[in-house]
Amino acid sequence: QPALGTLLDKKKSVSVQIVSLVMLLIMILLSCCLITSMDLLPRAICIVLIFTLEFSLQPMVNALCFILEHSGIRLNFGLSRGIGSISYAIASVIIGRLVSVYSESLLPVFYVAFFAGFFAVFFSLRKAADQPSVTVHDNGPSGISQAEADSAPLSLWQFCRTYRRFLLFLFGSMMIFFMLFITGNFFTIQIVTAIGGSTSEMGLAVAICAAVELPVMGAFNKMNRKLPLYSLLRISILFFILKFTLILLAKSMPVFYLAQFMEAGSYALYYPGAAAYTNRLLPPADLVKGQSMLTAMFTVS
Repeated sequence: QPALGTLLDKKKSVSVQIVSLVMLLIMILLSCCLITSMDLLPRAICIVLIFTLEFSLQPMVNALCFILEHSGIRLNFGLSRGIGSISYAIASVIIGRLVSVYSESLLPVFYVAFFAGFFAVFFSLRKAADQPSVTVHDNGPSGISQAEADSAPLSLWQFCRTYRRFLLFLFGSMMIFFMLFITGNFFTIQIVTAIGGSTSEMGLAVAICAAVELPVMGAFNKMNRKLPLYSLLRISILFFILKFTLILLAKSMPVFYLAQFMEAGSYALYYPGAAAYTNRLLPPADLVKGQSMLTAMFTVS
């Protein structure tokens, strides 16, 4: 992810949209291969490639959002991310029931459908500005000077030496998301069953997280007008600590459900806040690289 971001920052002739379209086209072709009858090893290779490209695509989406904003197109990143969360929850329920009724062989068909829809969205944005035009103000949204706005992209090594504060932020993000993925993905079913729940209760917990994320993420821009960005990030850390503590001490499902409601003040604030912090800290020349490194921390977690 950081290597791809560095390449895109340096190769201005190659836009984020074009690279994303190529990646999505490859993912569609690989998904079509999964529909056919294949041996185990080729199928495993296709799945690994699909997930690798999917993780690499995520920072492209984040970077494109801020590139469009710099180009004068008003977007609400938090609301978009919140809609993504609720859509994920709804799609998970629908696909899960269809797969249980029919067969898991339906999954590649859904892959093709989703990637094709994603491809159409990116294709519709192909005329967006490839180079972000930044208007510099004393207290502007980007928080950068004209010299930084016009600066050339740094190599990955130069980037790490120049933005040491950002690297510290990345390390903290990795620690947060490590705990989030441990308690929210890998060991969720073990935690739920240990306190008397089942897969049904686990599904409800996931639905609670998705439901409480949407309104908070949608209102993130309004909250940021009243509170500075660093304050919102600090508040999210406090909610993360509260959520993890409740999960670790939970002895019943109501307490576990209560922990899921903490998602409104933790992840729902932190994710758009982290993306916005990256956008404001870094000049446009290093924006894609910065978003890629932030997403890489989530992946490493």
